[in-house]
Amino acid sequence: MIIFEDVLTKDEMMSNIFKYTLEYDDAIMKIQTQYKAADQVGSVDIGCGNEFGGGEADAGVDEEPAEKVIDVVYNAGLQEYHMDKKEFMSFLKAYFAKIVKYLEDNGKADRVPTFKKGATDFTKFIVKKYDEIENIYVGKSHSEDDDEIKGGIGITYWEDESAKGPVLYLFKDGLKEVKC
Repeated sequence: MIIFEDVLTKDEMMSNIFKYTLEYDDAIMKIQTQYKAADQVGSVDIGCGNEFGGGEADAGVDEEPAEKVIDVVYNAGLQEYHMDKKEFMSFLKAYFAKIVKYLEDNGKADRVPTFKKGATDFTKFIVKKYDEIENIYVGKSHSEDDDEIKGGIGITYWEDESAKGPVLYLFKDGLKEVKC
């Protein structure tokens, strides 16, 4: 199994148990999510020491309908984060600078122009749809007391209303593959 970890915070953002495509010059991971009952999603521990099916349900207990969650978001423990369009644009500018520095510092300077182009093209797309974005997500390590987001974000957007869940977008260059 491969975990996609935020390069700035080491937060798990996704795993390869979910299918994805790369878009916008391979700068964006696009994952079709699904809303599922939380007890059907299971959990994946970044240390890969966890079972995939979750715990056993208590027999004979009447339960209320299970809460519906977005599978990828739930598995990675991502947290909702609210910001207006101006804050979003400001965040992206600072985040892109951090990713460019990361790429340059880690022997991937040749990727910088392609990342900038892909990230810019995606930003143009998503800003036009900003009012339609379902949610923005941050990793587990973010605290409500934090003044700013330290790592990357995930963005959910309904591309197809007939789908079982929204699309989740992640910035691929801000992620590192960790094999478990």
